[in-house]
Parts: sequence; C-alpha cells; structure tokens
Amino acid sequence: MRFKIDEKEYELRYSFRALRTIEKDLGVKFTEFKNAELESLASLLIIFRAGLLHQNKNITIDEAEGLLEKINFSQDFFMNVMEKFVEDTTAFYTESKGKKKIKNE
Repeated sequence: MRFKIDEKEYELRYSFRALRTIEKDLGVKFTEFKNAELESLASLLIIFRAGLLHQNKNITIDEAEGLLEKINFSQDFFMNVMEKFVEDTTAFYTESKGKKKIKNE
C-alpha cells in the first residue's frame, strides 16, 4: 500500500522485522494474530508503524502518529492498512508453513 504525505511517498510492507515488532509491541505471538483483537486505535497505530520500518528502521510511535495526523485518515484508510497487513501476514505464514524442515544429520 502506497500513500503520500507532504510530497513524500510511503509504502507499507510487513516484513519479518515488522511482524517481530508487532509481536513484541502487542504481546501477541505471530501465530495468534488471526485471533487477537487488533481493532483498537493503539493496535492500528502499532501495525501502521511496523509497516513503515523497512523505510525507516528507527521510526517511533510518535512519528508514525504524526504522519497519521498529517493525512485525512479515515475508516477506509485503516481498512486498507489492515488489508495490507493481512495480505502480507498470510503470505508470510503460508510460505513459512510450506517449507520443509531441514534435518540435522
């Protein structure tokens, strides 16, 4: 998902680093994301921030919140954020489950 703020383009991407950060910040294991209550504003902010880590590994919650304040965010914007999160999380989970375990010989 791409969007612009002050003529700068941003992209949300939920990489391993992003998923690990969400796990830590929400206190929810990756495998439990589906069942977790992720609809609070605090959760959405954590998910939004994590999606930006690939562009700025030091972005803070306050900076991410500042970006949201600069745009006319709406329920549609947050739905798009969550759709991207679910899409990337599902792809990551599916890929990791499909790989064979390597046996130590």
